[in-house]
Amino acid sequence: MATKLISKYNRYNLFFNFFILIIGAICFVLIIRWILISQLNQDLNQEKDEIEEYVDQKHSLPAPMSFKGQIVSYEEVKSTFKTKIQNEYRFVKDDHHEEKKFRIYRSIKFSIVLEGKIYSCKILRSQAETEDLLEIVVLCALGIGLIAFVAIFISNRFLFKKLWSPFQRTLSQLQSFKLSAQNTFIKEKTDILEFQQLNQVALDMTEQAKKEYNSLKDFTENASHEIQTPLAIIKTKLEMLMQSGNIRSTESEYIESAYEASIRLSRLNQSLLLLTKIENNQYQNTENVSLFEVTKHLLTQYSELVDNASIRLNVDYLEDKIVQMDSALVEIMIGNLIRNAIRHNIDDGFINISINKDSFVISNSGPTIEGSTDKLFDRFQKESTSSKSLGLGLAIVLKIVQKYHFKIHYLYQDGIHTIELKLV
Repeated sequence: MATKLISKYNRYNLFFNFFILIIGAICFVLIIRWILISQLNQDLNQEKDEIEEYVDQKHSLPAPMSFKGQIVSYEEVKSTFKTKIQNEYRFVKDDHHEEKKFRIYRSIKFSIVLEGKIYSCKILRSQAETEDLLEIVVLCALGIGLIAFVAIFISNRFLFKKLWSPFQRTLSQLQSFKLSAQNTFIKEKTDILEFQQLNQVALDMTEQAKKEYNSLKDFTENASHEIQTPLAIIKTKLEMLMQSGNIRSTESEYIESAYEASIRLSRLNQSLLLLTKIENNQYQNTENVSLFEVTKHLLTQYSELVDNASIRLNVDYLEDKIVQMDSALVEIMIGNLIRNAIRHNIDDGFINISINKDSFVISNSGPTIEGSTDKLFDRFQKESTSSKSLGLGLAIVLKIVQKYHFKIHYLYQDGIHTIELKLV
């Protein structure tokens, strides 16, 4: 499933920013904690220096103490040792509660020599204030990070839309561009090099497409006209020969065969020209057309063919359907379906036509189609081997259906061919 560029960009951008935010927050907290611990270590070393200075001056140890998260204690030992600073974990009673609580202390332990005796002095200072301050810093960092995260998301969204607005306008022009309407592509003003290049390429492509379309259109019309003229001359000359009394029966058969071939070639030329015009969107007129009236008119035209083939015709007008189409294409579409049902019927067969607000359905009796029906609507695909069929009637119907975004379905069941046009 395709995803919009802005959505994909935001997804990657949010993930990347979130990752950077988390890494940055962790680093920030670690740096702040290191600074606070360093400050605490400095305070403990200062306390150590004060105790050593007191011993040098008073020749006695300061009194042990435990006050406001700081504990000073002494213990006689056998030998001196190096000063150590480390964390200690204790359960102590709170000033306002009887139960013990877990506390983290930072301690410094050093040796003092006094009157020939060696004492171990330990100073502990609670990290509660440090941890509280660190917690506040963490919360502030998360709050600032979250605000920055939201701000980046919103600003990126607006900036992205603003930066890509020339592209969106270019895309809108390309989507609405139609060769048959001879639209002119207008280059969007932008100072972004890539969009300038895109606009230039789009302009060149649309201009080239218009030139090729006009050339193809002119060639199709000219070729059709040039072919029709000699065909008309051939048909006229053959008709004159057929009316002449100076030809033998064998020659008459040859002339009649050539005349029928010329008529077939003329129909083929007209059908191919019609297909080309539909594909090139040369039918642009749109009006409200009644399927009931068009079908009624066409059945009147084909009544003689229906009677000659002894075909039973049943028409069921459940509800008239008004379509917004080119009236000529409506007649061609319905006319081809009716002619197809007449041509590929059987003796004493039937044709059923049903019209309602959503569909046009035509069904007829007829022989089984030779081969697969998957390509029934392809060009030069015939339902039978009848030499009278060009194999273009249903192809023209399909092109008209596709032009107006209708749907068409074919079904063969129990000797009945059914074609349904969905007109919604």
